[in-house]
Amino acid sequence: MFVEHQIIVNMKKNIRISILLVVVILLLDQILKIWVKTHMNLGESSFHDWGWKMKWAQINYIENEGMAFGWALPGNYGKILLSIFRLIAISLIGWYIFKVAKQKVAIGYVISLSLIFAGAMGNMIDSAFYGMIFSESFRLSAHAQPSQLFPEG
Repeated sequence: MFVEHQIIVNMKKNIRISILLVVVILLLDQILKIWVKTHMNLGESSFHDWGWKMKWAQINYIENEGMAFGWALPGNYGKILLSIFRLIAISLIGWYIFKVAKQKVAIGYVISLSLIFAGAMGNMIDSAFYGMIFSESFRLSAHAQPSQLFPEG
């Protein structure tokens, strides 16, 4: 009876930690991405381009409309297929986290899976909404300006 109670407590704790971590990472991820898109030009490197001498941190503004390593499927059907793949991957990762959280596993494993899940969710959000809520990003040039959030039109 005590062991069963411990497993339930452990499962609830693992699930709570996972959900909290995913929410915090998603919020920080989206806040940083929105800041970068609205304050930097495509191709710009923060800190370095601003004259700051920070060797331990740098943000490079790049965009990847595909998947890992810049691979992209051509056309509108490519974006739809990639979105379906992302949704399936997110669903499977979420299911696996829930399954693993029921078992007696190290919290580090649950945290690692949660970080992967948050990254996948962030990529899905970017893919689904960023083309609609931001103006086009332009490469760093004399006439470049950062994207606008919710531009007119």
